[in-house]
Amino acid sequence: MYKVIIDCDTGIDDSIALLYALKREDVQIMAITAGFGNCSAQQSAQNSLKMIELAKVKYHIPVYIGSEKTYSGTKPTYATNVHGTNGIGDVELPLSKQQPETEKADDAIIRIIHENPHEIILITLGRMTNLAYALDKDKEIVNLTKKLVFMGGTILAAGNVGAFSEANIAGDALAAQKVLTAGFNSYQVGLDITQSTHLDRTHLNYLSANAKEENKEIASYINQAMVQYFHFNHQASEMIECCPVHDPLAVLIALEPQLADVTYRPCQVETAPGLTYGMIVADSRVNHFDAPLCGLCLKCDSEAAVNKLISIFCN
Repeated sequence: MYKVIIDCDTGIDDSIALLYALKREDVQIMAITAGFGNCSAQQSAQNSLKMIELAKVKYHIPVYIGSEKTYSGTKPTYATNVHGTNGIGDVELPLSKQQPETEKADDAIIRIIHENPHEIILITLGRMTNLAYALDKDKEIVNLTKKLVFMGGTILAAGNVGAFSEANIAGDALAAQKVLTAGFNSYQVGLDITQSTHLDRTHLNYLSANAKEENKEIASYINQAMVQYFHFNHQASEMIECCPVHDPLAVLIALEPQLADVTYRPCQVETAPGLTYGMIVADSRVNHFDAPLCGLCLKCDSEAAVNKLISIFCN
């Protein structure tokens, strides 16, 4: 049984990543910690609770609200043009009967890792703000975490919010720098593979036709949310009836590491203003700078990954 904490800013792709993890019978989600990014942390928490309800999970999954500001204290803007005003493509889902917990997200991360030493897989799908604040309070969690898998950054591919930067890292570069240099057993799933792993209309049609009875509502939600997501990706990247698989791919690789080829490099994040702000700098030199190694997932079996993603909901 995999024990995971998922830290996310629950937008459209985060929600599909959550639904995949929620339907895995070999995964126990110990907590969902909500952050800002695609929407506010408060909205992310509510969206996460809706996904738990939609998945008809048979065990209690606590949801914790994290910081509404960046690690440096600035108030962010939200990606409403990508994910709609409510973060999930403006799809209206019933409010969950469950409420977010009162404990802070960073405190919950620390507590759960200490309660489950060397067992927790930390998966971050948004800004790393909550984890950075957790590190401020307790650096011991680095050595008590089984591994950290984060969706963010790009090494060789073009950025999506700058020439060299990706939204999750650039959205709080100081937090990302703190986490990447903390010494976690970390793995990066970034634009090098997410931009070339696509969910398309054929996949959605298959999902609609073959969803298990218990997952019919999930299939309906994904199809509705993809209207917004396909539209954005057509406007931004001229994709036709398809979208990249960002956050779901990070969850897939966290649980199925054989899907990716990993290259290890010492990494830091550029935090100075300018063209390279938010860039993950991976040092390939023999005499490299002093930073922990990070597993960079630069190639993956995209077809197998998308098939696994869709198949979890189907007969």
